[in-house]
Amino acid sequence: MSNATIQVKPWSDDQGDFVIINEVDFDPDFHELLDGKAKKPAAPSDGGAKTVLEVLAMLDDGTPFMSFKSAASKLLGDKIPAKKDEITAALEELATNPV
Repeated sequence: MSNATIQVKPWSDDQGDFVIINEVDFDPDFHELLDGKAKKPAAPSDGGAKTVLEVLAMLDDGTPFMSFKSAASKLLGDKIPAKKDEITAALEELATNPV
């Protein structure tokens, strides 16, 4: 596993000029590269829209947490919990009781 890090633009005012994250945690839907030198992951061909089951499957395929959370937030909206197990429970509830 790579320990490479990258610099991204801060997402809140209290983070300074940049934030250092693990390269594997980079989520193009959430992070913006500080410089354009690092390679951005390719966007999914379907525009990123995923079903509840596809997002839940991300838990088993090694997807970084921030990517999983970003995909889940597109389904859960502002109601998204902070913790992985709570997000999973909310997605499972959505899968069994769709809106």
